[in-house]
Amino acid sequence: MFVEALKRQNPALISAALSLWQQGKIAPDSWVIDVDQILENGKRLIETARLYGIELYLNDQTIRS
Repeated sequence: MFVEALKRQNPALISAALSLWQQGKIAPDSWVIDVDQILENGKRLIETARLYGIELYLNDQTIRS
């Protein structure tokens, strides 16, 4: 399910990860993230929170292993 959504929304990330792995630049069990997309999502969250007067709190447990 996640992979199918990623194929539609960000195929370049899949291609980049595959290329980096094939070149031996990342290990097979590496996490590959789209920092630009994370920043864009964060900006949208902040804008929406401000619109509704909501205070946001960071939870980075989903990124740490």
